[in-house]
Amino acid sequence: MKNTLTILILVLVVGAVALAFVGLQQSERERAQNPQTATPPQTQKAELPKTLYNLGGTVQSVGTNSFVMEAKIPEIAEDYSLTHRLELKTVTITPQTKITRLSFIVEAGTNQKRPQETEVPFSALRRLDSVEVISNRDVREGEISAIQLRILPSG
Repeated sequence: MKNTLTILILVLVVGAVALAFVGLQQSERERAQNPQTATPPQTQKAELPKTLYNLGGTVQSVGTNSFVMEAKIPEIAEDYSLTHRLELKTVTITPQTKITRLSFIVEAGTNQKRPQETEVPFSALRRLDSVEVISNRDVREGEISAIQLRILPSG
């Protein structure tokens, strides 16, 4: 009697496992035949920071203590890819603004390039220079007061 009960439980367990396996195979087969019903993979939603403190762009005109740049403002597209929209931004330079020119120096013997920043006067800024502006406020809103202006290498 004990052996019969053990065999019966074993048959029921093996049967349940077999049914589950057959059902799994059948649902996999159905999904392969109807790919539009398959669950799409979940993509993680990209987000930008709430506040942006720096922008890159190209100088359009230079004034006495300000310049206008065509800024590349980052945005997230509907497919969550990073895009940029172009917008003209006025950047104010104060006596406290640090202005540098970034260049790359080739080290003798190794031929490796290393970045070097050299302080330059505001008068070194030219139309069509590529620049990076850093501010202590959100650069997407209104005029920008620069705490640092970096003139980037051309080409």
